[in-house]
Amino acid sequence: MVPTPSSPYAIPNVRTFIAFKCFFNARFYYPIFTILFLDFGLTVSQFALLNAVW
Repeated sequence: MVPTPSSPYAIPNVRTFIAFKCFFNARFYYPIFTILFLDFGLTVSQFALLNAVW
C-alpha cells in the first residue's frame, strides 16, 4: 500500500498543474502589463530588459 502524503502539494502532479495554471493564465495579462509599463514611461528597451531580468 502506498502511504498518503500529508500535503496535497507533495504530489508532483499537483505542483505541475498549479504551475501550468499560473503560467497559462499569466499570458492573458502580459499585453496589459506591457501597455501599463510603457504608459508609466518605460522605453521598449527598458521593458525588454525588465522582462529579461524577470
